[in-house]
Amino acid sequence: MSKQVWLRCEADSEVGLGHWNRCQYLAIALASAGARVGFILNRGPDAVLDAVRAMDLRMHVMPSDFHIVDEVDHYPQDTIDAVVLDMSSRRTLSREGALPNIVSDLKARNVRSALIDGLGDCAYINHRASLADLVITPYYLPQNEAVRSARKWVKGAEYAMLSSDYNSEFVGVEEDVILLSMGGADPWGLTEKILDAFRAGLLSLPPGWSLLTVIGPFFGEQRAVAIQNQCEELGARFLAIENPAMIEIYRRSRAAILGPGLSKYEAVACGLRPIVVCPDPDDEGFQKPFLDARMLVGIIKCEHGGFSIDEMSSLIAKAIISDESNARRFIDGKGCMRVAGEIFKIIS
Repeated sequence: MSKQVWLRCEADSEVGLGHWNRCQYLAIALASAGARVGFILNRGPDAVLDAVRAMDLRMHVMPSDFHIVDEVDHYPQDTIDAVVLDMSSRRTLSREGALPNIVSDLKARNVRSALIDGLGDCAYINHRASLADLVITPYYLPQNEAVRSARKWVKGAEYAMLSSDYNSEFVGVEEDVILLSMGGADPWGLTEKILDAFRAGLLSLPPGWSLLTVIGPFFGEQRAVAIQNQCEELGARFLAIENPAMIEIYRRSRAAILGPGLSKYEAVACGLRPIVVCPDPDDEGFQKPFLDARMLVGIIKCEHGGFSIDEMSSLIAKAIISDESNARRFIDGKGCMRVAGEIFKIIS
């Protein structure tokens, strides 16, 4: 009999779409390997719920009034072999004991737990009474990053959970495009600030180059219209997407300015070496291993909500120079199958 694996993740304007994106790719890998797969979700955006339906997978939506500390009481009541928890967000971890309690409750029900981990203040803090069976972080870790306590712990960019399409033959670029994309939500307002700098003439692109701004589904209608107007004033292209399937956008760009999240994995998997903007001081340390491995052009630090124009100008000039990325040494599009294999090991 096939194993039942549920994926528990969140997606909304506060936590963005990164958790959902990697979980949907992992779901496909688990199903391909023979598992029965379902999603446990908050009542998030319709685009996510519709995507689960389109994948023809089971879906369990949590009640609106559940408390995260006892959320396992609201999980599906049928047989569960494992739950994959992709909830290492600042919001979840600001609630003391939230993840340890969930892991402990699953353990009491003889359900295996696999935790997709973050870094820094988005990291799972282990309690002796609530050891997860498996902790996986897809992040490319700093050398001094401490190993989490778990029955089994695996780490590294080879576990980056991307669509299997990233492993297909690379499609060469067709245009000299620099992509500006701060993710599904950009709560820092960096998209507008960077566009304002271009509009004021503080930033510029070389002759023949164009700017493409892509925003995700959590920007809100008024904000999206305002950003579109900024782009029209600049003569730049604008694209709003519901479910960021960015493969062709990355592959048809020559350079990228991105936020600090997991989008850099997707970009470098498509041959880009992006500029990463770090709105939080802690983000800089998390990006440094990518910089050391020459997977990034550079890192832009923000202070008081702003960034150095000179530094951004210098990195844009550097980004447009053709320089082949070695990203596929680290990210080969097979991370989902590796993670699925590790999950099957804990439930076999």
